Amino acid sequence: MLCSLQILMHSFTSPKAKIVRNILYVPSLSLLYLMELSPFKKYFAEVFLIMHAIILFIFIRKFLLEAVQFRAYGVFLASLVIYELSLTIRLFFAVTGTEIGYSYYIISMILETGVGLFFILFSEDDPRLAIRMKI
Repeated sequence: MLCSLQILMHSFTSPKAKIVRNILYVPSLSLLYLMELSPFKKYFAEVFLIMHAIILFIFIRKFLLEAVQFRAYGVFLASLVIYELSLTIRLFFAVTGTEIGYSYYIISMILETGVGLFFILFSEDDPRLAIRMKI
């Protein structure tokens, strides 16, 4: 969760986005602090599911806006959406109590490891990661 928040906070670069980053940073840290209090521990997974769903929505929105604005798909943001989607799905299964099985766990861990290696090797501004749309 903290890794997703850190990636989210550092993915905004414009001055307006820095304001949004500061607005999101303090509530997310305070929410993590509140989760340590005993009444909130009961709803720990549900709160994390909601937080990840919001982060996923922000990443998808940013991906679509950049695709429309620059007429190019960002592979970096697409991989970020895939990573956050896998986390959100896993949290959803944990909240609902669905048995997802060992195979899904292994597949998601391999996917997340691959995405992590991708984040290590490439940055968001790498021109090789922009796929131009032909219209």
